[in-house]
Amino acid sequence: LLSPEMENLPELQQLENDEETLVESPTTLYVEYLDHTLSTKDLKPYFTKFGEIESMKIDSDKDVAFIKFKNPKDASKAKNEMNGKMIKTSEIQITFHSHSADSNDEIASIVSTPTKSLWVSNVPASLNPIELEKKFIKFGPIESTKLFSNKNSGLINFENLDDAIKAMEKMNGFELNCSTFKVSFAKVHESHDSDSVKSLSTEKSKDTEKGKKKSEKGKKDLPQLTIPITTEYLKPSDDEESEYFDTIPTLSDHLAKRTVDQNKLKEMRKKLEGHTTAKEIESYFNTIMSDVVGLCTDYIGNVIVQKVLDRTSDENRLKLIEKLSPHLATVGIHKNGTWVVQKIIDEAKGPVQVQYIVNGLKKYTPPLLLDQFGNYVIQCCLRLGTQNNQFIFDAIVAKCKDIGPGRFGARAIRACLESQHTTKRQQKQVAMAIVRCATDLCVNPNGALLITWLLDTSSLPGRFRVIAPKLIPNIASFCSNKLASSTILKLVNQRVEMDARSTIIKSIFYQGDSVLKEILSNPAYGVSVIQKILASACINNEEKIQLADRVRTALSQ
Repeated sequence: LLSPEMENLPELQQLENDEETLVESPTTLYVEYLDHTLSTKDLKPYFTKFGEIESMKIDSDKDVAFIKFKNPKDASKAKNEMNGKMIKTSEIQITFHSHSADSNDEIASIVSTPTKSLWVSNVPASLNPIELEKKFIKFGPIESTKLFSNKNSGLINFENLDDAIKAMEKMNGFELNCSTFKVSFAKVHESHDSDSVKSLSTEKSKDTEKGKKKSEKGKKDLPQLTIPITTEYLKPSDDEESEYFDTIPTLSDHLAKRTVDQNKLKEMRKKLEGHTTAKEIESYFNTIMSDVVGLCTDYIGNVIVQKVLDRTSDENRLKLIEKLSPHLATVGIHKNGTWVVQKIIDEAKGPVQVQYIVNGLKKYTPPLLLDQFGNYVIQCCLRLGTQNNQFIFDAIVAKCKDIGPGRFGARAIRACLESQHTTKRQQKQVAMAIVRCATDLCVNPNGALLITWLLDTSSLPGRFRVIAPKLIPNIASFCSNKLASSTILKLVNQRVEMDARSTIIKSIFYQGDSVLKEILSNPAYGVSVIQKILASACINNEEKIQLADRVRTALSQ
């Protein structure tokens, strides 16, 4: 934190209030993976030493900052020296910020003639350049990828024309996160030509080499956790462990007390499908209120409740939500009732209605996530906003070991993680819980989906480094397991965190002959893992020879 003297500096106060729009130039830095507690006053001293700063903004929801220097050289120096540095609990990542004032025409023109460059529109806001490139790399080598987040568009330059044509044909109309890609051939303008693209690629290569050297330096000892999350992410938001129910009660009592018969329901539904006055809606509301809990699960009654909910006054809607609140979980796992609960969540207006919903679902979150219908109810709650949906992530963290192995639970967790409504901090919170339960999840077909998200999709720095030590105590059994062996190979066949790979290699080949012999004694998967490690393109020939010698020694005993 800054001293009181520094906090009162006029230029710092001016910087704090600066509302200038940031535009792309080599002067603006995009800083990711910030500690969520940082303010601009906290962050400024780390960067002012490089030169004069024109403006600084922090987006706390996404844990990112935009820092605009007056001099491009100062920005470049700050990027080179601060990229990968620890600030409080997080290892930050820095890139130059994309242009927020460009129009498509200034960057590239859409053309009908095939080119190596593709313009991709309707890119989900949650996607970063690396993730965008992953969607297209399967069609062939890519020279560069640039994402213009302000326009939800990207520019992808392939090395070969045929690959670009193939990608355009396959990816145009591709759906991702409720967005449909629109892909067109593009002619890159002079200011964004191949030379400038190459310079970006060269800079990226330099950063990669720098990262490799840094990782090689720390091979001897596994460094402390550098993933930008700490144990604080394992605690519920209220700093107290919440109590959760393991099961959801049934509705038998409410079904037995129903007073509205089927004929009456059919008549009401028919009228509600046509034009109805406010007075009629009020009458229907009064009719269903006494039986509303049971009606929610009826194949006709649930439709009536939804229509009344949609058309009634805010006052009546609140009464209905208040009455259903204690039964939302029970109704939510019913094949008919789940639609009513999802409708209630969608139609909720104001903090009072939202609070009734949260209170009704909160303690049932784990069993709801494990249910084929209930998990959709919880996913709907993501739309309630960060402050109101935090209970979902608290429950996932507290019960990850129980929810993760579930068929619906694992998929629901992954859907929550990939939702546009989920913040970076919430992702980190769940990521740490996945790490904590890694030994159970990696041997489970459903849990393995979460491990895959963490290692392949999340892009969180330090993810390989933090999960590797969790696997070492049972490395032999994991190498001999169909699912877990896949996780082991992911750690070996990555070039991001070399020290994590080194840790796995040491635990397999240098922890003692007994470990290696146990792995080799499993012909189904153990032998295959060793063969794939020895054939890995991520291991140099000299090291392969040494590892092969270790295998010979183990086999000869």
